[in-house]
Amino acid sequence: MIIVVGVFFYWLQSYGHKSLNAFRAFSPIKIQEKEDLDYSKKLTSELLLVNQKSDCEILKKPYAHLDKLKKNEALDLRFENTHKKIENKIYRLRHFFKDGDEGEIETFLVYLEDKAEMARIIEKSSYTKGQLYTKIETTKGKILYHEEGVNLSENVSGTLFLHYINNQLMGMQGVLQNQNEHKNIDCRFQQE
Repeated sequence: MIIVVGVFFYWLQSYGHKSLNAFRAFSPIKIQEKEDLDYSKKLTSELLLVNQKSDCEILKKPYAHLDKLKKNEALDLRFENTHKKIENKIYRLRHFFKDGDEGEIETFLVYLEDKAEMARIIEKSSYTKGQLYTKIETTKGKILYHEEGVNLSENVSGTLFLHYINNQLMGMQGVLQNQNEHKNIDCRFQQE
């Protein structure tokens, strides 16, 4: 058995490439079809990625900066998360809507970070801002991080949920309508 395997490998090394080329000469269509199919699959998947990216980049342009959007559009704030440093203490202010028996309940939380950046809640209030929340929000300090999620409802193009970090668009989700066509979008962007 070992001798047979050895002879086969010797033949393959010495003459196999010639025989393989002869085999290819007899069956170029099958080999070419497989190579074309593999190439076509690769190209198709690359084109899909490019098209998805360009769709998102095109859709991003009118919503790229939150400050400009706030001036021109009525936005429905869904959540806000701010990390603020005041006198060497870091506070996190969270504002969001949670589901309750009465529908949505507007909720305001204040966290205080310890030295290990672990945050603990130091104030929780529903419906209106608490005293500490208001005090920290209005006190001068350095904003380290600011995140907002807003809904934008438009009569023509549908509803979009927009996610911003430090005023820069980081994500879009929703359904866009364009001349009787509905397009689901879910785009994520890198921070510039």
